[in-house]
Amino acid sequence: SSSASYNSEDCTLSEKGVKILLPAGDEEYKIGDSITIVFVANYANANGFKVLYKANADDQGTQLFANSIGDEAPDGTECTEVKALLKEELTPSTEAFIHVEAYLAGKIRANSNTFTVKAK
Repeated sequence: SSSASYNSEDCTLSEKGVKILLPAGDEEYKIGDSITIVFVANYANANGFKVLYKANADDQGTQLFANSIGDEAPDGTECTEVKALLKEELTPSTEAFIHVEAYLAGKIRANSNTFTVKAK
């Protein structure tokens, strides 16, 4: 799997919303790999965030964490970095992406660029 890097200067977001820095796109992973997800958010009423794996644009998505992650009320000044396991039940895909959305405000959301996930 690729080594994750991002510029900490990118960890700012002045408008309300979510910006995903990693995965950046075009990475290649296998089921069973751990991937790094980095996002910055700005929304006072977020109550944390859901992180979903989607195999493609039509996929409903699978939550990668049982609980909300990140700040309850992020102010857009720092990134949240988490590692997620690509579990067996996820569908391998050449157009997979990560979807992050505020728990209490589905309109506060973003998708990562697409990446590839291969079978084990």
